[in-house]
Amino acid sequence: MPVVHHPERVVVVGLPGSGKTTWAKSYIRAWCAHYGSGALIVDILSEYSGPGSIYRPQNRTEPRQEIEKLINEALIKPYQAKERKRYRLVVFDEASRYIFPRVPLGPYFGYLNDFSRHMDLTMLIVARRYSQIHTDMSELAHRHVIFKQTGLNDLKRLSETCAGLDDAMADISGHQYIEYTNGHIERYL
Repeated sequence: MPVVHHPERVVVVGLPGSGKTTWAKSYIRAWCAHYGSGALIVDILSEYSGPGSIYRPQNRTEPRQEIEKLINEALIKPYQAKERKRYRLVVFDEASRYIFPRVPLGPYFGYLNDFSRHMDLTMLIVARRYSQIHTDMSELAHRHVIFKQTGLNDLKRLSETCAGLDDAMADISGHQYIEYTNGHIERYL
């Protein structure tokens, strides 16, 4: 997997067992190898180890407030104070548990959404279903890595994102995925 120039926003979706966490881990390893340390990983399900600082919320069922506080303390305040950047990659795994798709973004998620590129911050947003990714975050994504999606709402949203993206789902199975970047659909079979 090629490492791209910093910063970018990547959305990764896939049903359980499809390969999204394996893909994310590979991305993090490649990113850290290229850019050095500076990864912050929000890991609700304790799936990550290796490079980066791993944050596991105390409250797994209602983690939004706790993660908002983390974002403010670890990312926004240092940026606003013009301090040296500690983190240049932030990974939000199981994002739909705290970045709700039909609810306005919280103040700190909203700040990241608006200013991540000014902060020189790459964001990796991982969820199970495409329909569970907050629209404000997915619309600004540079890349969409899409493992198998079968739900009607997911397929509808894929179709709304790019004509033919929903149809491309019929051609993939197992750990295969589609990458959608700048209007271009690439299949990884």
